[in-house]
Amino acid sequence: MLIKHIELPEELITAQKEGRLVIFAGAGVSMEPPANFPSFKKLAEEIAQRVGVKLEEPLDRFLGKLKRQGTDVHQIVKEILFDPESKP
Repeated sequence: MLIKHIELPEELITAQKEGRLVIFAGAGVSMEPPANFPSFKKLAEEIAQRVGVKLEEPLDRFLGKLKRQGTDVHQIVKEILFDPESKP
């Protein structure tokens, strides 16, 4: 079946209609419009900037350290990711 110039296998269309279709998409999917979310690295850099510290260690360790020190990392992420122009 041809949809918007993309050929999709009939099995895929049928699976979707029957509720059997599962799509696995990487995190990069949300970086382009319409979502426009930052990469994990850019997100960590923005958090570091807002908190006023240097990002000098692996990202997950850095974020965990901030949290242990009392920084509300989840709230900062919510503020960064909230964009009324962003769409799913």
